[in-house]
Amino acid sequence: MRSALALLVAMPLAACDDIRPMRREPDQVKRAQIFQDCLKAVPEGPRVTHTSDWSQVVKACDSAAYYQSMVCVENCRLDPANRRKP
Repeated sequence: MRSALALLVAMPLAACDDIRPMRREPDQVKRAQIFQDCLKAVPEGPRVTHTSDWSQVVKACDSAAYYQSMVCVENCRLDPANRRKP
C-alpha cells in the first residue's frame, strides 16, 4: 500500500518539466573578437561618421559584443547547440 501511495505521488512529479531558468553568460573570447571586429568596421575619423563622440561608438560595440557572445552555462536543454564548450 505504501509503495502504491509513493508511486501516485512520484508520477506527477516525474511528468513535470524542469522549470529552472536557463543561465547564460558571455564567452569572453568570443566577446573580445566581436568587439574588435566591430571597431574595425567603424570608418576612420569623425569626418566619416555622424558622431564625433567615440565613447558612444565604443559603448555600442561593447554592448553588441556582450549580447552576441552569450552562451548557455546551466539548464541548456532548450538550446543544446549554444552550450559552452568545456
